[in-house]
Amino acid sequence: MRLSDDRINSLSHQIADALAADDSVKFNDDWNRVRLCVRRAIATALRKEEAIVSAVENRIRSLKRNVPEGGPEWDALFRNYYGEEIDKLRSIR
Repeated sequence: MRLSDDRINSLSHQIADALAADDSVKFNDDWNRVRLCVRRAIATALRKEEAIVSAVENRIRSLKRNVPEGGPEWDALFRNYYGEEIDKLRSIR
């Protein structure tokens, strides 16, 4: 999923505000540094997601038979291959 920088900033503000409002959360740093860490985490997660989607789409397109994008077979293959890519990431951790 692609998000604009403004949307990522907005999300990071909302998350940092929610954390600051939670009495069980204590910041070891100032609010803006926490927000910037949240922003970086969101951007990193989105880049990983884009890489996974790209790898899955390339894998489907590399099949010998032509699978039309958006069809039921494409969707089934996408879900299957996407799950495999996520499992690979989990096994690396």
